[in-house]
Amino acid sequence: MASVKKYIYQNSDWPNFRYSAADLGPRIEELQFLQGKVLGILQSLGIDGIQSRVADSIVETILTTSEIEGEILEDELVRSSVASRLKLPSPGVEIKQTKVDGVVEMHLDAIQNCDRRLTKTRILNWYQQLFPPLLNGNRAVTVGRWRVSRNDPMQVVSGPIGSEIVHFEAPAADQIDYEIKQFINWFNANTSSERIIKAALAHLWFVTIHPLEDGNGRVARALTDMQLARGVDHGAYWSLSSQILLERPDYYAQLKQAQTGGLDVTEWLTWFCGCYLRSLRTAEDAVNRSLKKQQIWQSFNEINLNPRQIKMVNLLINGFNGKLTTSKWAMICKCSQDTATRDISELINFNVLKKSDSAGRSTHYLLEK
Repeated sequence: MASVKKYIYQNSDWPNFRYSAADLGPRIEELQFLQGKVLGILQSLGIDGIQSRVADSIVETILTTSEIEGEILEDELVRSSVASRLKLPSPGVEIKQTKVDGVVEMHLDAIQNCDRRLTKTRILNWYQQLFPPLLNGNRAVTVGRWRVSRNDPMQVVSGPIGSEIVHFEAPAADQIDYEIKQFINWFNANTSSERIIKAALAHLWFVTIHPLEDGNGRVARALTDMQLARGVDHGAYWSLSSQILLERPDYYAQLKQAQTGGLDVTEWLTWFCGCYLRSLRTAEDAVNRSLKKQQIWQSFNEINLNPRQIKMVNLLINGFNGKLTTSKWAMICKCSQDTATRDISELINFNVLKKSDSAGRSTHYLLEK
C-alpha cells in the first residue's frame, strides 16, 4: 500500500488520482441536465442574445478571477476590452493599453481556442499577459519561465510575520519541468473522464505544481474554463469564478484539504461539482432574465420610447431596487418632476407601465407585462 505523505504530490503513486464514480454519478447527471436546459433557453435568445450573454459571462469571469486574488479591475475597462475583441458594441470607454488587455486575451484564448493543444509556451504566454513587464508597476514578477530555486520553498502562508501558518508547500523548482510535462500530456490526451471531472482535476493538479512565481490560481481557473468549454456550443455562458468568489473561504479550505491528503480526491470533486452547479443555476437565472427582457422589448416593437424611458424600462426588467416613483425617476434620469410625470404617463398609455394596486403614501409603478 502506498504511504500517505504530508502533501499530495509526495505520495509514491502521484499523480494517479482516485475518486468514487458512484458518489459523483448523480451530481454529474444533475449537471448535465442543467447544462442542456440552460443551452436550450440560450438558443431561444438568437445570435445577438447569445453573444451578449457569453460576453457578460466572460466579463464576470475576468473581474472575479482577479478579485479572488485581491486585485480589483475596472468594470468598464474590462467590458470595453471584451467588446472590442468580440466585435460587439462598446460601452464607449476609450481604451489605452492597460493590464486589463492581457487578462482579457488570456481568457478569450482559453475559451475561444479551448480545443487547441495546451503547451508550455501557451501557459507562459498567459503568464506574461497577466504580468506585462511595462504595465506591472513595481511588482517584481519574472515572466517567461517557471519559478526558480531561489523561490524555494514556495509556500502558501497566512498570519503575521514570525507566526505564519504554512497551508501548503509546492514541489521544488527543479521538479517543475517534469511535473508540467506530465500535466500537459494528460490535459491534451483524449481520456474517458467526464469533462467536468477533468476540469476539476486540472485545477487541483496545476495549483499543486504551482509552476509560476505568481498568478497560479488565475491560470488554473483559465485552464478549468478551457476544459469546461470543450464541446459546448456558443462558448462559456457561465462564470465559475464568480461562484468561487462567493465561496472563497470554502474554496481555499477544500484546496488545502485536497493538497494535504492522499490521492483519493472525491471530496474535492464533490465540492467542485456543487460549485459548478451553483454557477450554472446563476447562469440559468441570467439567461431567463435576458429572454424575458427580449420578449418584453419585442412586445414594445411598435412604440417609440425616449432614452429616459428606455433606461428606466431596462432597470425595471433587470430588477429595480425598491419602488419606482416619479421622484426616483426624476433623480435617476436627472430630469424635472414634470418630465418624469409625462414619461410615466406615456408609458401607462402605451400599456408598458401600470400603477401599483398596493396601498401606500406614494404612488409607484410596475411593468404591465
